[in-house]
Amino acid sequence: MARKVAVAAMDAKEAEEVMRRNAELEAAAAEAAAREERLRRELEAALAALAVAEEAEERLCVQLGELEAEAMAQAVEYQQQVRELSDRLAFADGVLRFPKAKAIIAESKQRQDLFVDFGCLAKARLGLRLKLERYSFSLLN
Repeated sequence: MARKVAVAAMDAKEAEEVMRRNAELEAAAAEAAAREERLRRELEAALAALAVAEEAEERLCVQLGELEAEAMAQAVEYQQQVRELSDRLAFADGVLRFPKAKAIIAESKQRQDLFVDFGCLAKARLGLRLKLERYSFSLLN
């Protein structure tokens, strides 16, 4: 009977130890579940941020592609303009190499100078006429 009491006392002690250990394990399990839930929310937030970043990356790639296409079109257009200007310059250079072209250009320059001189004379004549009219008007009054 002493043995039964000792076993019962030991069982009570073991039961108490098992209950204490069970409580510790339940607390640890609850803590782990809370940590798991927190990590799950963080993961969901990270996945949402990743989706936003991927969408932004796609939009940027589309914009970059459009800009590259526009830059290429501009480069082709500018290259065409450079070719046209080079052709015109080569033509002008070829024209200037002919002696007759030099004479025509010199004559054109002389005509231009004559027009400028004529314009200056006409302006001076008009100025003198206005002065004369003012002078005549002042004499009459």
